[in-house]
Amino acid sequence: NSGFSGDGHTCHNDDECVEGTHDCDAHADCVDDVGSFHCTCADGYAGTGHACSDVDECAADADACGAGAGCVNTPGGFECNCGDGRLYDVHAKMCVDVDECVSGPCENGGSCSDTVNLWNCTCAFGWRGLHCEDEIDPCEEGENDCDPLHAMCEHLGPGQHACQCHAGWEGENGTSC
Repeated sequence: NSGFSGDGHTCHNDDECVEGTHDCDAHADCVDDVGSFHCTCADGYAGTGHACSDVDECAADADACGAGAGCVNTPGGFECNCGDGRLYDVHAKMCVDVDECVSGPCENGGSCSDTVNLWNCTCAFGWRGLHCEDEIDPCEEGENDCDPLHAMCEHLGPGQHACQCHAGWEGENGTSC
């Protein structure tokens, strides 16, 4: 008898699911029964279990992702995306902007402004760079008020400098010698 095996005196149930002798679809679960088995299509698939096809959740439910999000059918499921850099919040079924400023990307007293999927640092005086990580040396950058021919510039810290006239020259604070 099909579904059982033995020597004629003793019979035991064959587990077609374990033995791989079932004819369930690749997208179905096989469940062993006494003397038989049955097939059930996996989540996201529909059919008899012996033949299963993908369910297009996006077509079946126009509001599968909620307002403002795009629905993309995938094998056995679907994905929601926002397409504009915002992230999809599965629980709220909506696209939300992530405030990147919360992580504090701006260093050295820089202030952060958030936009959709972007952030921007406005650096404090004396700092520059994407994260305000680079100190500006006004003496090297030429951004100082020292006499360009007769004075020396000394970098004192972020955005700060001092001017001193060269030996043999004098003037007010080295700005004019």
